[in-house]
Amino acid sequence: MKRNEAILALDVGGSSIKSGLVSGDSVVNIKNTPIDSKGDSETIITTFSDIINRNSATNQISGIAFSMPGPFDHTKGISYMGPNQGKYEAIYGMNLKELILDRVSTDYPITFRDDGESAIVGEALYGAGKPFGRLIGITLGTGIGSAFIINGEPQYKGKGIPENLLYDCLWKNKRADEVFSIRGLKFRLKGIGFHGEPKEAAELAQTDLKVRNVFHLWGDELGLFLNKYVSQFNADAVVVQGGLAGAFELFGEQVQNNMAARVVPNALGSKAALLGAAIKFRKCNELGLE
Repeated sequence: MKRNEAILALDVGGSSIKSGLVSGDSVVNIKNTPIDSKGDSETIITTFSDIINRNSATNQISGIAFSMPGPFDHTKGISYMGPNQGKYEAIYGMNLKELILDRVSTDYPITFRDDGESAIVGEALYGAGKPFGRLIGITLGTGIGSAFIINGEPQYKGKGIPENLLYDCLWKNKRADEVFSIRGLKFRLKGIGFHGEPKEAAELAQTDLKVRNVFHLWGDELGLFLNKYVSQFNADAVVVQGGLAGAFELFGEQVQNNMAARVVPNALGSKAALLGAAIKFRKCNELGLE
């Protein structure tokens, strides 16, 4: 990897792909490209390759770093997203790396990293988690993503680290993914007669005490749920990100009240996943892996 070459990072979502050129801790040329994740494989692969070709035409690129939702084999580059995920079903079982390289102008090295882990590692090294040696990062969105970090490195085994991370853990006989997610919050809001989206609810909570109380109680339970893992892992901090992090002011204090570790919102926004994906690319490049 030459000094003047950037890594093209792509953060793949259900309706759009955010891309940017990463050099060190800097991200430039950030663009948002719509994608039909429920479309056919031709449409999906063409969208990926068009982003790469567009960037490589005007920039020197050392390789491609994907931040991908799962289920996904991040070593082989094979997607296992099926009907239950509601996106990218058309590329199920396909080798994304090979299909992309068939359509781009240069035989780039390509790496893949889980999207939640990408964002958390980016925040750990360059954002809100930078002051802390041991932290747990959570992404609150369609589910609860998580990563357990020591000095910027994700840990997969050890005291306080669940086998399948936090999404599969139980809280009051329900999977955490069902409770601490957009659908879990919407379920609670329906209980008080609100049937809109959490973003609308967060705006309404500024003046509506009943709606605000839903966020407060949800935050209390999130803090109680996390406290066990914070204590066992001996975490210094919990970094909160994802779509629901925008409402942090409505539940962050309640999370904090139920644990000793610091609770902080994300600082980098959409850049975090691009940085985290690029970090993995650099490490694979140094080790001679792709």
